[in-house]
Amino acid sequence: MTEHNDSTDAFPDIEIYVKRVELDAVTAWLSQYFEITGTKDTREGVVFELKNADQEAFECVVAENVVKGGFASVWFKRNVTKWQTDRECAVDAYEYFKLEVRCSTGGWDGEDEGGWFRFIDDDIKTVNWF
Repeated sequence: MTEHNDSTDAFPDIEIYVKRVELDAVTAWLSQYFEITGTKDTREGVVFELKNADQEAFECVVAENVVKGGFASVWFKRNVTKWQTDRECAVDAYEYFKLEVRCSTGGWDGEDEGGWFRFIDDDIKTVNWF
């Protein structure tokens, strides 16, 4: 299911939704790619303070059970990640967790607003979620 986007237009932030994922599993996934320099509980959720390979600091907010069905939001507030788009991040998360992952089909250019990619059982489908 691995895919690569040749576009150099990275989204300004990245957000995916993972079904019934444990916070410890998200922590392990993040630690593969980033240095976790701290965490704090906020109203938004658990905020991970991260550094990428270039030592750029940024935050990732993980909010559990934000959408019906037990989905957790994983939101990189500033995209200095290895992924260009939500979809690239979702593919990586699906391959790691082997749990259902969803992300918006829409890009930051306004195209395809309203649809969602659903990654499950090594398949990608476009669904209307909300």
